Amino acid sequence: MLSPSTCKPCFDLHGKLYLPEDAPPRFPKLHENCACTVVWSESVKKGTCTFEGEKGIDVTLLNGNSLPKQYLTKKEAKKLGWNPSVMNLQQVTDKGIIGGDIYRNKEGKLPSADGRIWYEADINYTGGMRNSSRILYSNDGLAFVTYDHYFTFNQIF
Repeated sequence: MLSPSTCKPCFDLHGKLYLPEDAPPRFPKLHENCACTVVWSESVKKGTCTFEGEKGIDVTLLNGNSLPKQYLTKKEAKKLGWNPSVMNLQQVTDKGIIGGDIYRNKEGKLPSADGRIWYEADINYTGGMRNSSRILYSNDGLAFVTYDHYFTFNQIF
């Protein structure tokens, strides 16, 4: 958990995830006065990540399927007239959910591996401005959910 006394190096690592088999055996203190701690992230069960329950895309993706047809990449939505600042997605298409774009994992919080590509998809979207909830899924079968716009992640199993 972050606090006002969290140091910059620990703040930058906040939310960094390791798969159990890749986690370092010990997490060294980053500097002499470091009082930060590392805690295990809780996983969430597929079928519990979205409003749709067992019909949600967390179940769809973890069962090896692709995104449902109602998902559009940002590029596809923009071709139809979507303007994110106007929040008009439902006015330009009946599909109406953004998903399928590559997630670059620039901050390195999600586990990385050679050849792994991360994708993102909105979840729990009900119209208007996009919310902060996303599913991140990889080309090799991993999936994580964030409800706070990429600040924290939980693995979906």
